Amino acid sequence: MRPMHSIFLTLSIIMLASCGTINSGLNIPPGEEFRLGENQHGAFTVSAENDGDVPVTVLSQDADGTRTKLATLEPGAIAKQQFDANTVAVFLNETERGAQLAVTIKGDTNLTMGYASE
Repeated sequence: MRPMHSIFLTLSIIMLASCGTINSGLNIPPGEEFRLGENQHGAFTVSAENDGDVPVTVLSQDADGTRTKLATLEPGAIAKQQFDANTVAVFLNETERGAQLAVTIKGDTNLTMGYASE
């Protein structure tokens, strides 16, 4: 194998290893938010389906803390959102009942995940 082919193959393997897919059910307690990607990371995409009976707000949060509302997922709705590197995906449940989402994360999946109160 020629040296250039070896380098290309190695880089391709590294890139594939850092990218992947996560499928998960997500339950968000009343008045809480689920935060995805508070660490240093690359870009990722989230596809979410609202499997519950309460709306969920989807926001992006920049490194400086600025939040941008991207969508409101009504029950039964599906949305797909792209998040830039080092941006936090926020799923906010502002209701008094629990929320349920089915999510698929693609791209950089080396992301921190956790809950926070509003």
